[in-house]
Amino acid sequence: TTEHRDHQHEKLISNLSPATHYFYQVNYENIEPKKGDFYTGALDTETKFSFYAYGDTRSHPDKHDEVAAEIMTDISQHPESQSIIISTGDIVSNGDQEQDWDSQFFSPAYPNIQQMLSHLPYITAVGNHEGQGVLFDKYFPYPMFSTDRFYYGFDYANVHFTVIDQFTDYTPGSIQYNWIVNDLASTDKTWKMIILHMPGWSAGGGHGNNSDVQDYIQPLCLQYGVSFVLTGHNHYYSRANVDGVMHITTGGGGAPLYAPNINAPYIVMVDKSTHYCKIDINQ
Repeated sequence: TTEHRDHQHEKLISNLSPATHYFYQVNYENIEPKKGDFYTGALDTETKFSFYAYGDTRSHPDKHDEVAAEIMTDISQHPESQSIIISTGDIVSNGDQEQDWDSQFFSPAYPNIQQMLSHLPYITAVGNHEGQGVLFDKYFPYPMFSTDRFYYGFDYANVHFTVIDQFTDYTPGSIQYNWIVNDLASTDKTWKMIILHMPGWSAGGGHGNNSDVQDYIQPLCLQYGVSFVLTGHNHYYSRANVDGVMHITTGGGGAPLYAPNINAPYIVMVDKSTHYCKIDINQ
């Protein structure tokens, strides 16, 4: 089926095989055809794959374009790594304004971003700069959404990802909290990862640690065997080891950089840079 919605076109492609390389071309009126390719999701039995993660692309699309160029270079050297991108949110400066989406994320002035988006599914958590979320929902109408809010879970190979919406109540007893518990309890994947925007343990230098993550999410990580929590919000890289749970802040997608503090609690590594993470699963 094809649907036209405010200059957006959606095409549902059915009967695809997993772990398969597909090529496509988009034709529209007299515009030069746009070409791309993608791999469908890995087999459930797959134990080795790589994916990319970063966040906070807002404000400086030229820097985001550099990140995208590096990701595409990595894929050209390691074609087996063409899988998915996980974003930790804050995609544009003001997510309630179409102008920011046009100029910072979808602009043809940044060809590397466009090329990257044509080759890799972009899966994101919602950040504070996404505002009311109306345009976020418009541009990322994931079929995994089960409510009118932006939390969802999905599997890729032997990993289960739980994506949390921190702008919807997730205190114990709330609808989202109960959903998180059920989502984590009902997966039998080898690896469990949580994706959210505001970190529980980061390296200061910008925003403080989020107490809700510390009080509500960390206990669930320990109870259900979550290995990684991927976050953004602070514009640098940091890694905190909290009772064996790795809290990774990857907010170097283009927003102005902050100065991390290596001596912050639980922090074992920091890096002040525009960057992306490549995460390798090998068992």
